[in-house]
Amino acid sequence: MKICFFFGNIGNGGGTERVGTLIANALSEKGYEVCALSVYKARPRFVLNKNITLSHVIRRGRGSFVMDGPVVVARLRKYLKGSCVDVIVDIDSVLTIYSSLAAGDLPVKILSWEHFNYYFLRDYPHRILAKAFAKKHAVRTIVLTEEDRRAHISRMGFKDGRLAQIYNPSLPPSKEGKGVSKASFSQNPHPYFLSAGHLIKRKGFDALLWAWDRIQDEAKSRGFRLIIAGDGPEYGRLSKYIKNNGLKNAFLIGRVADMDRLYRDAYCFVLPSRTEGFPMVILEAFSHGVPVIARDVRTGPREIVDDAKNGYLVRGDEEFPEKMRYLMDHADVRDHLAGNALVRVEDFGIEKIVSEWENLLKVI
Repeated sequence: MKICFFFGNIGNGGGTERVGTLIANALSEKGYEVCALSVYKARPRFVLNKNITLSHVIRRGRGSFVMDGPVVVARLRKYLKGSCVDVIVDIDSVLTIYSSLAAGDLPVKILSWEHFNYYFLRDYPHRILAKAFAKKHAVRTIVLTEEDRRAHISRMGFKDGRLAQIYNPSLPPSKEGKGVSKASFSQNPHPYFLSAGHLIKRKGFDALLWAWDRIQDEAKSRGFRLIIAGDGPEYGRLSKYIKNNGLKNAFLIGRVADMDRLYRDAYCFVLPSRTEGFPMVILEAFSHGVPVIARDVRTGPREIVDDAKNGYLVRGDEEFPEKMRYLMDHADVRDHLAGNALVRVEDFGIEKIVSEWENLLKVI
C-alpha cells in the first residue's frame, strides 16, 4: 500500500503540518510506503523521514482556487497516476476539493482529515464546499473529537460509517524537557503562567490579559509572571493593552524555537481560546507535567482535560483569574494536578494513535 500525505504548503509551521508530518513519519517507520506532496513548493517546516519522497504540484500560486485550481487538479491527477498511489491523505479537509477532482475514476482512496471543527468551518463557504466533496468521494473523513463526529452526523448529514475519530498524538519532550522533578515546578523562585499560540482574535489572548489585570498586583507581590509566546496580527493590540494597563509582569515574547524549555519551567498553562479543534498545546503542557486551565469550548479541551483532576475547564472570562489565583494559593494542588497530567497524556501516546491509523488503513 502506497500512501500519499497531501499538504497545502509543507513549509507552514502550524499544527496541521506538524501532526501530518508526525503521522507520515510514524507510518513510514512501520514499513508503509509513504510519500509527501505539497501543492506549493517549499522546504518542509518539520523533518520528514529519509524514506519519504517529497514532491510539489506547482512552484507558487496566484492566490485563489479559481486561478490555481485547474492547473493543480490536472497536475495532481498526473502525479497520482504516475506514482501509483493507493491512498491519499488530505491533511487539511479543504484539499479534498483538489483530490476528489483529480482522482476521478482512478483507484485512489481519499482520506479527508479535518483539523478544525464544524462550529468553526460553518462560517467558511469553501470549507463547507469541501465537506460536500468529502461526503461524496472520501472513503473516510477523519475528525479529531467525538463532539465533532456527532456534529458531522447531525448537522452535515455524514453517515457514521464514513467517519473515523482519531485524536492527534502527544509529542514527547526534548531531552532538555525531561528529567524535571514534579516538586521543582511549584518551587521555581520565578514562577510563571504560560500561554502560547497564533496571536489572532479567536485564540482569546485579550481575555487572558484582562484576567491577568484582575490579579496582577497579588501575582507581582508573589513573583508570578504571565508569559505569552507566539506571533500574529493581534501582537500590536495586545502589546498596547499591556502598556495602557500597566501590566508590568505580563510579557509577549514572540515566536519561540525552544518551547520545551518554556513548558518545563511553567507553573501552569492557560488556554483562553474561543474555539478549538484539538489543541496540541494541552498535550504538550501535560507531557511536561504542567496542569492546564482551558476555556470549555464545544470541541477539544473537554476531551483532554479532566476538570479538577489534571486542570480546570472554565466557562467564562471571569473564571480565569479565579482559577489562576487559586493555584497561586495552593501549590500542593498544582503539583497534584501536574502528576495527573503526566498520567493522562499517556492516553494520547504516538504508538496508540498510530495503531488506530493502521486499523483504519486495514478496513478502507
